[in-house]
Amino acid sequence: MTGALFTQAMPIMANTVDIPVDIDRSIYDQLADFNDGYDINGDGVISEEEFKNIDFIYINLDNVKDISSLKKAEGLRSIDLSGGSITDFSVLSGLKNLRRITINNNPVKDVSYFKNMDLNFLYLDGTNVSVEDRISMIQTKDFEIPVGFIENFNLKPSGMIKTEMFIQDNEIAGFGENGVASIDEGFYNDIIAKKAGETTYSVMYDGKEIAKGKIKVVPSEVKNPQSDLSGIKVDKIESVYRNGKPMPCILTEDNKYYNYKHGKFVLAADNVKTAYGQYISSADMNDGEFILKNDGSFTINGKSVFGDNTKVSEICNDYAITDDGSLWFITVNGDVIEKTKICSNCEKFENDRLVSKKDGTVILVFCSTQKNKFDKANIYEIGKMNIVHVHNMDDFILDDQGNIWNLNTKNYYSAPDVKLAAKNAVKLGAVVLNGSLSRAVYAGADGKVYYCHDGKELTSVTADDIVENDDYDYYTIYDGIYEKKDTYAFMDKVTVAGVEICNDDRIYGRSVLYRDKSLYMTCLGRYMAVSDVKESYGAFYDKAANDYSILILRNDNTLWEYRIGADTLTQVTEEKLSVADVISLIRYMTGGSTLTDSQVEKYDMNADGNINLLDIILMKNKIIGDKK
Repeated sequence: MTGALFTQAMPIMANTVDIPVDIDRSIYDQLADFNDGYDINGDGVISEEEFKNIDFIYINLDNVKDISSLKKAEGLRSIDLSGGSITDFSVLSGLKNLRRITINNNPVKDVSYFKNMDLNFLYLDGTNVSVEDRISMIQTKDFEIPVGFIENFNLKPSGMIKTEMFIQDNEIAGFGENGVASIDEGFYNDIIAKKAGETTYSVMYDGKEIAKGKIKVVPSEVKNPQSDLSGIKVDKIESVYRNGKPMPCILTEDNKYYNYKHGKFVLAADNVKTAYGQYISSADMNDGEFILKNDGSFTINGKSVFGDNTKVSEICNDYAITDDGSLWFITVNGDVIEKTKICSNCEKFENDRLVSKKDGTVILVFCSTQKNKFDKANIYEIGKMNIVHVHNMDDFILDDQGNIWNLNTKNYYSAPDVKLAAKNAVKLGAVVLNGSLSRAVYAGADGKVYYCHDGKELTSVTADDIVENDDYDYYTIYDGIYEKKDTYAFMDKVTVAGVEICNDDRIYGRSVLYRDKSLYMTCLGRYMAVSDVKESYGAFYDKAANDYSILILRNDNTLWEYRIGADTLTQVTEEKLSVADVISLIRYMTGGSTLTDSQVEKYDMNADGNINLLDIILMKNKIIGDKK
């Protein structure tokens, strides 16, 4: 029996006889079973209007006889089809939003009707489409890139065949990581613009050129804005996920903790010692906001953890140490916060698993949970030592006597086999070799560098080349210039700066931080270079402005925001408020005046989109706090 999508008033219902007849019943049943948000109103059926808004579909075609109804999936961006005997997929060519097609284990031979589509990916695994036909569909373009920037390069559509890529003049531009292109076209490649000039690139298959294009590299400008040092000075910034979207939170040098709401930084707490967002695997909470204040009070999402006169000296992930030396494990289940005492006589966290006790003993701690409740604690004694540095990658420890200890940690549930790996060490970490980080290494008192696990000397590096845990990221060495590469995630289905964000694995933003501390960002086809940069974070979406931004932390600890669509670079500063603002807000609340758009944005203290009594209270507290 076949079923169909018909109208909003005539919804499709699984296992129902009386249904419209222009959609294959097997397709609907698969959608109903998969139901990844397809049933928007939650009424148990997928209506025609809901079908129009579906952006991804996976369909097994083994029992499907008709796919013509797919033309109604107007919002479809990605489709995965497998099996079956249907070989005419031309109905998909009319879907203007479709960017990714996968066809697996199907006898299809001809997909030429896809040629005029704006596809980013076309995967044809286990099909009869010839290499010649695949090559005929390849589209390339010419590039114009400013010096120093990276541009994403991949064929369009990607995924049909594996290729090799070459640039004629490697002094003008280079391909890929460290200038070496990926041999699999299905993976991303970079074009790195090196100096002004023009060259060409070639796409090769089986030793023959199958496509080509031009690369023009033009001069670039690095912005060197002057910082207002009286503004926000950042001590720490992190990106946490809230409602499935990345959000930045910052801790300032003056112990204030800010959240980012609706494109505006909102003060969440002051007098803060430590703060971070922590993922919590409970049914109704994506993450918790862990805040430890200088007075020893500890809250999670604004709720006191201990609720008495107990003072907390340190927190780290799910653990806390109180002033009496007790180590606690914290679990959160909905609104319920539970704490379990693990051991006593603790002094400080060395990292998220190692704890130093007051008598100098170091312990390794792991607590397990079941159904978001404490289960049991695994505590293993490492020995007595004063730790200088911990190398997290391989669990090596450097103590203040120059000893390197190897924990040989097999898993969380068994005791480590602690062994002395080296003596007379002065530095512990890793080095960059061929574009990636090595295994753990140490520098000896003789100035030489050795592997921790076997003591073998690395003759090509020095102690100055060793980087510690805080420096770990995706490092590369390109033509002898140190650079750090980052990519930025764009999450929403919107159009910004003329670019449609469709979440189809394209890379919309990336950057390079060079050894001279200049940051070059390529985002949504736009270029921005900034001097004296420590780190960058993003991308963050502001719905009201319909814009994405990258946050930039400079070496003077000032925070800057690059708005991609607006193409602006501004320093993040605190909003200055006065008694006149309070009076103006009170007049508005009593109906005595109106507010301008800029005043509405300024007076919405908690960035919740509403102006109310709470904003007056927050404004008064902010003014009093600033005066202090």
